[in-house]
Amino acid sequence: NCDALTGLANRSYFMARLREATQDDNSAGGTVFIARLANLATVNQSLGREVTDELLRRFGNVIGEVAEHLPEALAAR
Repeated sequence: NCDALTGLANRSYFMARLREATQDDNSAGGTVFIARLANLATVNQSLGREVTDELLRRFGNVIGEVAEHLPEALAAR
């Protein structure tokens, strides 16, 4: 259930949780926030995989820290 690079929930786990939340009759609703790192392939080609992986880890850390302050939040990649 965990993305090996960022430590965040992986896509499969996120999609399962989203399905559960949208199908639950007792759901209070919620918000989905999606962030996309544009041109990631170009960054990878020009700066290399190690630098790109570090960018993804740092971005994941920030998203994860924000989610920690929200009771029902799930940070995922």
